[in-house]
Amino acid sequence: MDNWLKSPWVIRFISLALAILLFTTVSLSENSRQSADTGVGDFWSSSDETQVLDDIPVNIQIDQEKYVVSGVPSTVSVTLQGPNSSVTSTSTQRNFDVFVDLEGFDPGTYMVELEHSGISNNLDVYIEPKEVEVTIEERAVDQYDITVDYINEDQIEPGFEVVEGTTNPVQVTITSSKNVIEKIATVKVFVNLQGVDEPIDGREVPVKVYDSEGNELNNARIEPSVVEVTVDVQSPSKVVPIEVTTTGEVQDGITINTITPNLSEVRIFAPEDVLATIEEIETEPLDLTGITEVSTVQLQLNVPSEIRKIETEQVEVSIQLDRTAERVFNLPIEIQNLTEEYSLTFIEPAEGEMDLTVLGLEEEIGNLSEEDLQLSINLDGRQTEEEFEIPVEINAPEGINFEPEYRNIVVRLEQS
Repeated sequence: MDNWLKSPWVIRFISLALAILLFTTVSLSENSRQSADTGVGDFWSSSDETQVLDDIPVNIQIDQEKYVVSGVPSTVSVTLQGPNSSVTSTSTQRNFDVFVDLEGFDPGTYMVELEHSGISNNLDVYIEPKEVEVTIEERAVDQYDITVDYINEDQIEPGFEVVEGTTNPVQVTITSSKNVIEKIATVKVFVNLQGVDEPIDGREVPVKVYDSEGNELNNARIEPSVVEVTVDVQSPSKVVPIEVTTTGEVQDGITINTITPNLSEVRIFAPEDVLATIEEIETEPLDLTGITEVSTVQLQLNVPSEIRKIETEQVEVSIQLDRTAERVFNLPIEIQNLTEEYSLTFIEPAEGEMDLTVLGLEEEIGNLSEEDLQLSINLDGRQTEEEFEIPVEINAPEGINFEPEYRNIVVRLEQS
Protein backbone atom coordinates (compact mmCIF):
# COMPACT_ATOMS: atom_id res chain seq x y z
CA MET A 1 0.00 0.00 0.00
CA ASP A 2 2.83 2.39 0.90
CA ASN A 3 4.50 1.60 -2.37
CA TRP A 4 1.28 2.57 -4.24
CA LEU A 5 1.14 5.92 -2.50
CA LYS A 6 4.78 6.49 -3.26
CA SER A 7 4.14 6.10 -6.98
CA PRO A 8 4.47 9.51 -8.78
CA TRP A 9 1.68 8.65 -11.17
CA VAL A 10 -0.74 8.05 -8.30
CA ILE A 11 0.20 11.34 -6.72
CA ARG A 12 -0.31 13.14 -10.03
CA PHE A 13 -3.75 11.57 -10.50
CA ILE A 14 -4.85 12.50 -6.98
CA SER A 15 -3.63 16.11 -7.51
CA LEU A 16 -5.57 16.38 -10.79
CA ALA A 17 -8.74 15.08 -9.15
CA LEU A 18 -8.40 17.54 -6.27
CA ALA A 19 -7.88 20.43 -8.74
CA ILE A 20 -10.98 19.51 -10.71
CA LEU A 21 -13.03 19.23 -7.51
CA LEU A 22 -11.77 22.60 -6.32
CA PHE A 23 -12.59 24.31 -9.66
CA THR A 24 -16.13 22.87 -9.66
CA THR A 25 -16.69 23.98 -6.09
CA VAL A 26 -15.54 27.56 -6.80
CA SER A 27 -17.70 27.80 -9.98
CA LEU A 28 -20.80 26.65 -8.18
CA SER A 29 -20.11 29.08 -5.35
CA GLU A 30 -19.72 32.01 -7.82
CA ASN A 31 -22.97 31.19 -9.62
CA SER A 32 -24.76 30.97 -6.30
CA ARG A 33 -23.42 34.40 -5.29
CA GLN A 34 -24.48 36.01 -8.59
CA SER A 35 -27.97 34.61 -8.17
CA ALA A 36 -28.16 36.09 -4.69
CA ASP A 37 -26.99 39.50 -5.98
CA THR A 38 -29.81 39.71 -8.57
CA GLY A 39 -32.42 38.94 -5.91
CA VAL A 40 -33.70 35.94 -7.76
CA GLY A 41 -32.72 33.52 -5.03
CA ASP A 42 -31.28 30.09 -5.78
CA PHE A 43 -29.74 29.13 -9.07
CA TRP A 44 -32.39 28.52 -11.74
CA SER A 45 -32.27 26.67 -14.95
CA SER A 46 -32.69 28.01 -18.46
CA SER A 47 -36.39 27.01 -18.29
CA ASP A 48 -37.15 29.94 -15.88
CA GLU A 49 -38.93 33.11 -17.13
CA THR A 50 -39.29 36.78 -16.11
CA GLN A 51 -42.45 38.76 -16.94
CA VAL A 52 -43.61 42.30 -15.98
CA LEU A 53 -47.32 42.90 -15.44
CA ASP A 54 -48.47 46.55 -15.62
CA ASP A 55 -51.63 48.22 -14.31
CA ILE A 56 -52.24 45.82 -11.45
CA PRO A 57 -54.88 47.40 -9.16
CA VAL A 58 -54.03 48.08 -5.53
CA ASN A 59 -56.54 47.32 -2.77
CA ILE A 60 -56.62 49.08 0.60
CA GLN A 61 -57.35 47.02 3.68
CA ILE A 62 -58.91 49.37 6.23
CA ASP A 63 -62.33 50.21 7.66
CA GLN A 64 -63.45 52.40 4.74
CA GLU A 65 -66.65 53.38 6.53
CA LYS A 66 -64.47 55.15 9.09
CA TYR A 67 -61.33 56.26 7.27
CA VAL A 68 -60.20 57.82 3.99
CA VAL A 69 -56.74 56.97 2.65
CA SER A 70 -54.68 59.05 0.22
CA GLY A 71 -51.27 58.36 -1.32
CA VAL A 72 -51.97 54.81 -2.47
CA PRO A 73 -51.46 54.44 -6.25
CA SER A 74 -54.42 53.03 -8.11
CA THR A 75 -52.17 50.57 -10.01
CA VAL A 76 -48.61 49.21 -9.80
CA SER A 77 -46.24 47.08 -11.87
CA VAL A 78 -45.56 43.47 -10.72
CA THR A 79 -42.55 41.46 -11.93
CA LEU A 80 -42.78 37.65 -11.76
CA GLN A 81 -39.73 35.33 -11.98
CA GLY A 82 -39.74 31.58 -11.91
CA PRO A 83 -40.71 28.51 -13.89
CA ASN A 84 -42.30 29.14 -17.27
CA SER A 85 -45.50 27.34 -16.47
CA SER A 86 -46.09 29.20 -13.20
CA VAL A 87 -45.27 32.65 -14.65
CA THR A 88 -47.49 32.08 -17.68
CA SER A 89 -50.41 30.77 -15.59
CA THR A 90 -50.21 33.64 -13.09
CA SER A 91 -49.85 36.38 -15.71
CA THR A 92 -52.72 34.99 -17.76
CA GLN A 93 -55.21 34.45 -14.95
CA ARG A 94 -54.14 37.39 -12.76
CA ASN A 95 -56.03 35.85 -9.88
CA PHE A 96 -53.86 37.49 -7.24
CA ASP A 97 -54.12 40.64 -5.14
CA VAL A 98 -51.78 43.53 -4.41
CA PHE A 99 -52.69 45.54 -1.30
CA VAL A 100 -51.63 47.77 1.54
CA ASP A 101 -52.66 46.50 4.93
CA LEU A 102 -53.66 49.45 7.11
CA GLU A 103 -55.81 47.56 9.59
CA GLY A 104 -55.17 48.84 13.08
CA PHE A 105 -53.54 52.10 11.90
CA ASP A 106 -54.70 55.36 13.48
CA PRO A 107 -55.11 58.63 11.49
CA GLY A 108 -51.68 59.91 10.38
CA THR A 109 -49.01 59.55 7.70
CA TYR A 110 -47.00 56.33 7.30
CA MET A 111 -44.54 54.59 4.94
CA VAL A 112 -45.96 51.13 4.20
CA GLU A 113 -44.91 48.26 1.95
CA LEU A 114 -47.16 46.88 -0.74
CA GLU A 115 -48.01 43.22 -0.23
CA HIS A 116 -49.43 40.47 -2.39
CA SER A 117 -51.45 37.29 -2.00
CA GLY A 118 -52.56 34.46 -4.25
CA ILE A 119 -49.17 34.02 -6.03
CA SER A 120 -47.40 30.63 -5.98
CA ASN A 121 -44.49 30.32 -3.54
CA ASN A 122 -42.17 29.05 -6.29
CA LEU A 123 -42.29 32.50 -7.95
CA ASP A 124 -40.22 35.50 -6.96
CA VAL A 125 -42.37 38.68 -6.86
CA TYR A 126 -41.22 42.31 -7.12
CA ILE A 127 -43.70 45.21 -6.81
CA GLU A 128 -42.89 48.70 -8.12
CA PRO A 129 -43.15 50.87 -6.10
CA LYS A 130 -42.14 48.69 -3.18
CA GLU A 131 -43.50 51.07 -0.55
CA VAL A 132 -45.61 54.24 -0.51
CA GLU A 133 -46.37 57.10 1.84
CA VAL A 134 -50.02 57.04 2.85
CA THR A 135 -52.17 59.43 4.84
CA ILE A 136 -55.11 58.14 6.87
CA GLU A 137 -57.88 60.61 7.76
CA GLU A 138 -61.30 60.30 9.32
CA ARG A 139 -64.03 59.86 6.75
CA ALA A 140 -66.79 62.52 6.24
CA VAL A 141 -69.90 62.60 4.06
CA ASP A 142 -72.16 65.52 3.13
CA GLN A 143 -74.67 66.59 0.49
CA TYR A 144 -74.38 69.68 -1.69
CA ASP A 145 -76.62 71.56 -4.11
CA ILE A 146 -75.34 71.79 -7.69
CA THR A 147 -74.86 75.17 -9.38
CA VAL A 148 -75.10 75.45 -13.17
CA ASP A 149 -72.42 77.70 -14.66
CA TYR A 150 -71.84 78.60 -18.32
CA ILE A 151 -68.81 78.92 -20.56
CA ASN A 152 -68.68 80.70 -23.95
CA GLU A 153 -71.91 82.50 -23.04
CA ASP A 154 -70.92 85.29 -25.45
CA GLN A 155 -70.81 82.73 -28.27
CA ILE A 156 -74.44 81.63 -28.00
CA GLU A 157 -76.25 82.12 -31.30
CA PRO A 158 -77.35 85.77 -31.85
CA GLY A 159 -80.82 86.52 -30.52
CA PHE A 160 -80.79 83.81 -27.85
CA GLU A 161 -80.40 84.01 -24.08
CA VAL A 162 -80.31 81.57 -21.18
CA VAL A 163 -83.43 81.63 -19.00
CA GLU A 164 -82.66 78.89 -16.47
CA GLY A 165 -80.46 75.83 -16.00
CA THR A 166 -81.34 72.82 -13.81
CA THR A 167 -79.72 69.49 -12.97
CA ASN A 168 -81.02 66.01 -12.32
CA PRO A 169 -80.41 65.24 -9.51
CA VAL A 170 -80.16 68.65 -7.88
CA GLN A 171 -77.76 67.41 -5.18
CA VAL A 172 -74.71 65.15 -4.95
CA THR A 173 -73.21 63.21 -2.04
CA ILE A 174 -69.52 63.90 -1.48
CA THR A 175 -67.29 61.56 0.52
CA SER A 176 -63.78 62.50 1.58
CA SER A 177 -61.73 63.39 4.64
CA LYS A 178 -63.08 65.90 7.13
CA ASN A 179 -60.36 68.29 6.03
CA VAL A 180 -61.50 68.19 2.40
CA ILE A 181 -65.21 68.33 3.23
CA GLU A 182 -64.65 71.46 5.31
CA LYS A 183 -62.94 73.16 2.33
CA ILE A 184 -65.81 72.63 -0.13
CA ALA A 185 -67.36 75.97 -1.12
CA THR A 186 -69.19 75.24 -4.38
CA VAL A 187 -70.25 72.26 -6.45
CA LYS A 188 -70.70 73.09 -10.14
CA VAL A 189 -71.40 71.78 -13.57
CA PHE A 190 -70.27 73.73 -16.63
CA VAL A 191 -72.35 74.00 -19.80
CA ASN A 192 -70.73 75.12 -23.06
CA LEU A 193 -73.08 77.54 -24.85
CA GLN A 194 -71.01 77.94 -28.02
CA GLY A 195 -73.36 77.81 -31.02
CA VAL A 196 -76.44 76.95 -28.90
CA ASP A 197 -79.69 77.96 -30.62
CA GLU A 198 -82.23 75.74 -28.87
CA PRO A 199 -82.94 74.42 -25.35
CA ILE A 200 -80.52 71.84 -23.94
CA ASP A 201 -82.30 68.74 -22.65
CA GLY A 202 -80.59 66.10 -20.52
CA ARG A 203 -76.97 66.76 -21.48
CA GLU A 204 -74.59 64.68 -19.31
CA VAL A 205 -72.00 66.89 -17.59
CA PRO A 206 -69.34 65.97 -14.97
CA VAL A 207 -69.61 67.50 -11.49
CA LYS A 208 -66.72 69.64 -10.18
CA VAL A 209 -65.92 70.59 -6.58
CA TYR A 210 -64.15 73.85 -5.59
CA ASP A 211 -62.87 75.54 -2.47
CA SER A 212 -63.50 79.19 -1.57
CA GLU A 213 -60.52 80.32 -3.67
CA GLY A 214 -61.73 78.56 -6.79
CA ASN A 215 -59.30 75.65 -6.61
CA GLU A 216 -60.67 72.32 -7.78
CA LEU A 217 -60.69 69.59 -5.12
CA ASN A 218 -59.89 66.27 -6.77
CA ASN A 219 -59.51 64.01 -3.76
CA ALA A 220 -63.22 63.63 -3.14
CA ARG A 221 -65.68 60.96 -4.21
CA ILE A 222 -68.76 62.47 -5.84
CA GLU A 223 -71.97 60.45 -6.21
CA PRO A 224 -73.16 60.73 -8.87
CA SER A 225 -70.07 62.12 -10.62
CA VAL A 226 -72.09 62.94 -13.79
CA VAL A 227 -75.54 64.57 -13.83
CA GLU A 228 -78.06 65.51 -16.52
CA VAL A 229 -78.36 69.24 -17.25
CA THR A 230 -81.35 70.99 -18.82
CA VAL A 231 -81.02 74.61 -19.94
CA ASP A 232 -84.00 76.70 -21.06
CA VAL A 233 -82.87 78.87 -24.00
CA GLN A 234 -85.20 81.49 -25.42
CA SER A 235 -85.13 84.24 -28.03
CA PRO A 236 -87.23 87.25 -26.83
CA SER A 237 -88.19 89.61 -29.67
CA LYS A 238 -90.71 92.16 -30.84
CA VAL A 239 -91.61 94.10 -33.99
CA VAL A 240 -91.03 97.87 -33.97
CA PRO A 241 -91.60 100.54 -36.66
CA ILE A 242 -88.77 102.01 -38.71
CA GLU A 243 -88.39 105.79 -38.55
CA VAL A 244 -86.48 107.56 -41.36
CA THR A 245 -84.57 110.55 -39.96
CA THR A 246 -83.36 113.47 -42.12
CA THR A 247 -80.81 116.24 -41.93
CA GLY A 248 -80.27 119.40 -43.95
CA GLU A 249 -82.68 121.32 -46.23
CA VAL A 250 -83.71 120.66 -49.81
CA GLN A 251 -82.59 123.09 -52.49
CA ASP A 252 -84.80 125.98 -53.53
CA GLY A 253 -87.41 124.97 -56.00
CA ILE A 254 -87.64 121.37 -54.73
CA THR A 255 -90.30 119.95 -52.45
CA ILE A 256 -90.03 116.49 -50.89
CA ASN A 257 -93.28 114.72 -51.50
CA THR A 258 -92.74 111.35 -49.71
CA ILE A 259 -89.88 109.43 -48.06
CA THR A 260 -90.83 105.76 -47.88
CA PRO A 261 -88.71 102.84 -46.63
CA ASN A 262 -89.23 99.45 -48.28
CA LEU A 263 -89.83 98.03 -44.76
CA SER A 264 -92.15 99.82 -42.39
CA GLU A 265 -91.14 97.69 -39.38
CA VAL A 266 -88.45 95.27 -38.23
CA ARG A 267 -88.13 92.47 -35.66
CA ILE A 268 -85.49 92.93 -32.97
CA PHE A 269 -84.09 90.41 -30.48
CA ALA A 270 -82.99 91.47 -26.99
CA PRO A 271 -83.59 90.75 -23.30
CA GLU A 272 -87.13 91.45 -22.14
CA ASP A 273 -86.15 94.52 -20.12
CA VAL A 274 -84.40 96.03 -23.15
CA LEU A 275 -87.32 95.30 -25.48
CA ALA A 276 -89.63 97.19 -23.12
CA THR A 277 -87.63 100.40 -23.65
CA ILE A 278 -87.45 100.34 -27.47
CA GLU A 279 -90.43 101.75 -29.39
CA GLU A 280 -88.85 102.28 -32.83
CA ILE A 281 -85.63 101.87 -34.79
CA GLU A 282 -84.27 104.94 -36.56
CA THR A 283 -82.24 105.06 -39.74
CA GLU A 284 -79.02 106.96 -40.12
CA PRO A 285 -79.90 110.57 -41.13
CA LEU A 286 -80.85 111.10 -44.77
CA ASP A 287 -79.11 114.24 -46.08
CA LEU A 288 -81.71 116.26 -47.97
CA THR A 289 -79.24 118.79 -49.35
CA GLY A 290 -78.13 116.43 -52.08
CA ILE A 291 -81.62 115.35 -53.16
CA THR A 292 -82.39 116.86 -56.59
CA GLU A 293 -84.51 114.17 -58.21
CA VAL A 294 -86.63 111.12 -57.52
CA SER A 295 -84.24 108.48 -56.14
CA THR A 296 -83.73 105.38 -53.99
CA VAL A 297 -80.99 105.13 -51.34
CA GLN A 298 -79.75 102.51 -48.89
CA LEU A 299 -79.75 103.59 -45.24
CA GLN A 300 -78.23 101.75 -42.29
CA LEU A 301 -80.37 101.24 -39.20
CA ASN A 302 -79.03 102.64 -35.94
CA VAL A 303 -79.09 99.48 -33.81
CA PRO A 304 -78.67 99.97 -30.03
CA SER A 305 -75.83 97.92 -28.57
CA GLU A 306 -78.25 96.11 -26.22
CA ILE A 307 -79.96 94.45 -29.21
CA ARG A 308 -78.49 90.99 -29.85
CA LYS A 309 -79.96 90.54 -33.30
CA ILE A 310 -82.07 92.40 -35.85
CA GLU A 311 -83.76 91.00 -38.94
CA THR A 312 -82.02 93.46 -41.25
CA GLU A 313 -79.44 96.17 -40.67
CA GLN A 314 -80.38 98.41 -43.60
CA VAL A 315 -83.43 99.52 -45.56
CA GLU A 316 -84.07 100.87 -49.05
CA VAL A 317 -85.68 104.31 -48.97
CA SER A 318 -87.64 105.73 -51.91
CA ILE A 319 -87.74 109.53 -52.23
CA GLN A 320 -90.47 111.24 -54.26
CA LEU A 321 -90.21 114.98 -54.86
CA ASP A 322 -91.76 117.86 -56.80
CA ARG A 323 -90.15 120.97 -58.20
CA THR A 324 -91.75 124.29 -57.27
CA ALA A 325 -92.29 127.20 -59.62
CA GLU A 326 -93.61 130.73 -59.50
CA ARG A 327 -95.69 132.86 -61.92
CA VAL A 328 -96.60 136.50 -61.75
CA PHE A 329 -100.12 137.56 -62.72
CA ASN A 330 -101.08 141.20 -63.17
CA LEU A 331 -104.71 141.37 -62.08
CA PRO A 332 -107.32 144.09 -61.77
CA ILE A 333 -108.68 144.89 -58.32
CA GLU A 334 -112.43 144.44 -58.24
CA ILE A 335 -114.63 146.76 -56.14
CA GLN A 336 -117.41 145.25 -54.06
CA ASN A 337 -120.32 146.92 -52.20
CA LEU A 338 -119.81 150.48 -53.57
CA THR A 339 -123.02 152.54 -53.16
CA GLU A 340 -124.41 154.35 -56.24
CA GLU A 341 -124.00 157.90 -54.91
CA TYR A 342 -120.26 157.48 -54.43
CA SER A 343 -117.35 156.96 -56.74
CA LEU A 344 -113.95 155.42 -55.93
CA THR A 345 -110.51 156.54 -57.05
CA PHE A 346 -107.39 154.33 -56.67
CA ILE A 347 -104.54 156.26 -55.11
CA GLU A 348 -101.98 153.43 -54.58
CA PRO A 349 -101.79 151.64 -56.94
CA ALA A 350 -103.17 154.34 -59.23
CA GLU A 351 -103.92 151.89 -62.04
CA GLY A 352 -106.32 149.79 -59.93
CA GLU A 353 -104.35 146.62 -60.62
CA MET A 354 -101.36 144.87 -59.11
CA ASP A 355 -99.05 141.86 -59.45
CA LEU A 356 -99.81 138.56 -57.68
CA THR A 357 -96.91 136.09 -57.48
CA VAL A 358 -98.13 132.52 -57.27
CA LEU A 359 -95.91 129.75 -55.81
CA GLY A 360 -96.51 126.03 -56.17
CA LEU A 361 -95.67 122.82 -57.95
CA GLU A 362 -94.68 123.17 -61.58
CA GLU A 363 -97.62 121.09 -62.78
CA GLU A 364 -100.19 123.01 -60.75
CA ILE A 365 -98.79 126.44 -61.52
CA GLY A 366 -98.57 125.70 -65.22
CA ASN A 367 -102.30 125.02 -65.42
CA LEU A 368 -103.38 128.29 -63.76
CA SER A 369 -105.02 131.12 -65.68
CA GLU A 370 -106.10 134.63 -64.70
CA GLU A 371 -109.67 133.39 -64.38
CA ASP A 372 -108.57 131.21 -61.48
CA LEU A 373 -107.41 134.24 -59.46
CA GLN A 374 -109.36 137.27 -58.22
CA LEU A 375 -108.34 140.42 -56.33
CA SER A 376 -110.96 142.58 -54.65
CA ILE A 377 -111.71 145.17 -51.99
CA ASN A 378 -114.92 145.26 -49.97
CA LEU A 379 -116.21 148.76 -49.20
CA ASP A 380 -119.06 147.28 -47.18
CA GLY A 381 -121.40 150.16 -48.06
CA ARG A 382 -119.15 153.06 -46.95
CA GLN A 383 -120.77 156.49 -47.49
CA THR A 384 -118.18 159.06 -46.39
CA GLU A 385 -115.91 161.17 -48.49
CA GLU A 386 -112.42 160.29 -47.43
CA GLU A 387 -109.10 158.74 -48.40
CA PHE A 388 -108.27 155.53 -46.56
CA GLU A 389 -106.33 152.24 -46.64
CA ILE A 390 -108.16 148.99 -47.27
CA PRO A 391 -106.94 145.34 -47.42
CA VAL A 392 -106.94 143.42 -50.67
CA GLU A 393 -108.82 140.15 -50.63
CA ILE A 394 -107.31 137.30 -52.72
CA ASN A 395 -109.25 134.34 -54.04
CA ALA A 396 -107.06 131.44 -55.32
CA PRO A 397 -107.34 127.65 -55.67
CA GLU A 398 -106.69 125.66 -52.50
CA GLY A 399 -103.09 124.64 -51.96
CA ILE A 400 -101.66 127.58 -53.90
CA ASN A 401 -99.22 129.88 -52.16
CA PHE A 402 -99.06 133.47 -53.27
CA GLU A 403 -97.34 136.75 -52.55
CA PRO A 404 -99.35 139.95 -53.45
CA GLU A 405 -97.62 143.15 -54.51
CA TYR A 406 -99.72 145.01 -51.87
CA ARG A 407 -101.44 143.67 -48.80
CA ASN A 408 -103.35 146.95 -48.46
CA ILE A 409 -104.09 149.65 -51.00
CA VAL A 410 -105.08 153.34 -50.67
CA VAL A 411 -108.36 154.62 -52.18
CA ARG A 412 -110.57 157.73 -51.98
CA LEU A 413 -114.36 157.93 -51.89
CA GLU A 414 -116.15 160.92 -53.36
CA GLN A 415 -119.81 161.68 -53.67
CA SER A 416 -120.96 161.53 -57.26
